[in-house]
Amino acid sequence: MSLPVITKGDVAAVLGKPFEDTAYDCHGVSLSLVRNMPELKGGRVARGWAFGVTGQHSWVVLGDPYDPTATIVDATLWSYTDVVDGVLVSPGWSKIYMPHGGRGHILNVETPHSSGGEIIELSDEGKEYLTPKAWDFLKRFGPLDFLGWREVAHAPVKGWPAKEIISAMWLTPGLRALCPIDVVGMVTDLNPDESYW
Repeated sequence: MSLPVITKGDVAAVLGKPFEDTAYDCHGVSLSLVRNMPELKGGRVARGWAFGVTGQHSWVVLGDPYDPTATIVDATLWSYTDVVDGVLVSPGWSKIYMPHGGRGHILNVETPHSSGGEIIELSDEGKEYLTPKAWDFLKRFGPLDFLGWREVAHAPVKGWPAKEIISAMWLTPGLRALCPIDVVGMVTDLNPDESYW
């Protein structure tokens, strides 16, 4: 797949303001570009860490935000570091980006388990998102209490049916608060607060 060519002028035209006025507005600019730039149709906003940015950062990804080879378009990185001038279009994460939940693998964390608290069942609406593979995965842990579900919610997304299980948790009262909103926005087909596409 060829990389899109996106210039400062393209960004300014889509946003209706000078390119320089996009400084530090990483999430707002990324969301506007995903919604309004034809070259980025089907993309979504990713959020996590970027080299040179001292806090959290947002960018556009074309494809799965957790695929290290997915195309990245970042129209605001220039405002955090002088390494970039203009819009960065990259054929993957390289060593610059790490989305929340993207570091590590489920096999590298402690197995989620109940700590003896009250067991929390997924809601009927949430259960509709679970595939047989997701059910089998959850059965390995036995019933989970609040702390067990918290371990599930904060596990790296690689190596397990995170999309289905995080969706089910998000739709279950009592578990939604455990789910990192950026992970929900990147790994599921849900769009919390319409902030990811």
